[in-house]
Amino acid sequence: MRCADAAQGYRFIRTSKNGGHLFGLVDNLGAKLTPKPRRPAPPPKPRPDWPAIHAKCRAEVIPGELYDFADAELQLDGWAVDVLEAGVHRDRYVFPERDAAGKVIGLVKRHLDKPHNRALATAQRGLTYLHPLPPTDPVLVVEGASDTAAAMEAGFTAVGRYNNKGGGELLAQLLVG
Repeated sequence: MRCADAAQGYRFIRTSKNGGHLFGLVDNLGAKLTPKPRRPAPPPKPRPDWPAIHAKCRAEVIPGELYDFADAELQLDGWAVDVLEAGVHRDRYVFPERDAAGKVIGLVKRHLDKPHNRALATAQRGLTYLHPLPPTDPVLVVEGASDTAAAMEAGFTAVGRYNNKGGGELLAQLLVG
């Protein structure tokens, strides 16, 4: 099948390696139709300003309730939870997660009815620790914000990873030397 055999509105383009014929659409004048333009990609969403969100969550804290939460849910006195700068986001307690420089890069919320924590959507995962770390103390590395608070109340300098395998690169940067 060649040009003369092509259906109206199509024209012969080439023969493929296996002997098949490739036809393309043409407009009324016989010119090749241009493809529809693609929609432009949506602009990237701006990254959340986690330090500002954390400050807002921290401002929502009622000190007595924070200590009650620490006592009832974590069996802790509460001062370490306060020192770790826990906040309130949509009726959940949240802990800041930091990078090695101490900047808040995300928040993890504490579920009262579930045994695990979840990061807020679009949050990067980081480390939970008192910034700045004391320079001469040995550092105990634990898992999670509540374990970090418990280790601090036991008298240790502690850094909490977000899980047992995560945060190794950040730990290496934080604990250089």
